[in-house]
Amino acid sequence: MKCKQKAGILDGQQNVSAKLGFEKASLLNRKIAQSSISKIKDSSNTTMVLEASKKGKLVLLSLHKGIENPFFNSLTPELKAPLFSVAQIERQAVALLKNELRLFDTVLIALYVPNAKPLNNFGIDDSVLELLKNLFLTKKCLLYVFGNPYVLQLIPDLKSAKGLVQVYQNFTEFQECAADQLLQNLECKGTLPVHISNL
Repeated sequence: MKCKQKAGILDGQQNVSAKLGFEKASLLNRKIAQSSISKIKDSSNTTMVLEASKKGKLVLLSLHKGIENPFFNSLTPELKAPLFSVAQIERQAVALLKNELRLFDTVLIALYVPNAKPLNNFGIDDSVLELLKNLFLTKKCLLYVFGNPYVLQLIPDLKSAKGLVQVYQNFTEFQECAADQLLQNLECKGTLPVHISNL
């Protein structure tokens, strides 16, 4: 009670003024992203993507989010590639997508993990996991995972992916930093904080 009195809470004259610092929060998120993004597997990711883009063999695929996202928005001025997404998971949509991707040999995949908690495979549908497996085995794939790194242990044939980058969050700053890292082939300072057995 004395602490409340000392803070002026009980005197009835509260003049609380709070100024939210969105700019400071954004700068902090950008610094965290630059220090935490983890490159787990690199098969000359930047070179592979840039060469495929020049040849017209690259496609950008967003899973669990539409094509209008900060990651793709940051990449598309530099990479010439069609954009695909499976935002609402339907088995029919996944089957149609497989057919449309047959013309491309390199796929840059942005996997937005729907749930932070592991219940029901973090919200990832089995058809998406099946699609990832199929793509890893038939295409040159670079996977960016925006979300909980424990989701990596659920992804089948992850070893077959040519590149793998863990981004941890899907905040705008994290997505933009991930795009910068790819386009400029920047060093990733983060290290994977968990052990994943299927890598």
